[in-house]
Amino acid sequence: MLKHTDKLKESKNREFTKYTSFSEIKDIYNQATVQNVEFVGVVTDISYKHTRFKKIYPIVIVRDKSSSIKLISFDSTSHPYQLLCNLKHNEVINVQGSYNPTFKSVKVFSVEISEKFTINEIFGLEKSIQNLKEDLLEIISTVEDDDCGTLLKNLFSEEGAIFNLFLRVPASRSNHHSFPGGLAVHSIEVCSYAQIDCNKLPSLNQDWVITAALIHDLGKVSTFNIEGQFTNNYFLNGHIIAGIRLVTNEIKKIKNFYPTLKENLIHVIASHHGPITTGWGSYVEPQTKLAWVIHQADMLSAKLTDINTNLTLKPNILIEV
Repeated sequence: MLKHTDKLKESKNREFTKYTSFSEIKDIYNQATVQNVEFVGVVTDISYKHTRFKKIYPIVIVRDKSSSIKLISFDSTSHPYQLLCNLKHNEVINVQGSYNPTFKSVKVFSVEISEKFTINEIFGLEKSIQNLKEDLLEIISTVEDDDCGTLLKNLFSEEGAIFNLFLRVPASRSNHHSFPGGLAVHSIEVCSYAQIDCNKLPSLNQDWVITAALIHDLGKVSTFNIEGQFTNNYFLNGHIIAGIRLVTNEIKKIKNFYPTLKENLIHVIASHHGPITTGWGSYVEPQTKLAWVIHQADMLSAKLTDINTNLTLKPNILIEV
């Protein structure tokens, strides 16, 4: 655990621009400018890599509600290096360092545990969970198909453990929607994007689309715990197998559940990462319109999370289209 006084002395002689949002930092468009920044965020991932000279260095991912930023330090004898190595998952930290917009990373000068902010305040967590809960229940209430409606209401029962986790776990540790509640945000976005395609493809059943969108990543409720850390199930099975098991077990409880609907929903979960050749983890190739729609909506939600804040353009190359 870091001490509150663990700071790099040289940072006191530097001037830092304080930012309240990571997206503001990532909007620094001048690729040649390295800017001294100060910000508060939550540690979501810690890993280690090797330089070309075989030296190990830490990579710490921190995020706020808007985006994530990578923290690095290469000198193993330096104070910042030791600070990064001692960080813990879900700690709220205040960081001072130089942001390089080319590599979208911060070379750390100083790190300290924040005394002013909690993880709930950084993410607006309680308010977000309540809003997500209302949004999710409203979407489910629009489903008219008996089998789809029953399956969703059973899976997302307010009294059930699945619903509680679904609203609170991230969609990933360090990639898209890697914040508490990220799984629910991502799933609702996928539902929204998929419904746009549904309007263009009359042959698609809207209730099937909604159901598939909301359950495509459901297995993550058993591969992440409430603190956003990996569970054993993440390493032993992964979220696709876990999701298939959860949905299959729930369908077994529903009398005379439509077999074709079951096949389609299981296929969506198994194939929602897209073609196997991409190496993103699908167990089978998408074979149906429904599977392709959910895959594309899944990709759109994941990519737009970063693209809307990571795009860096110099003013003289902006063009109207």
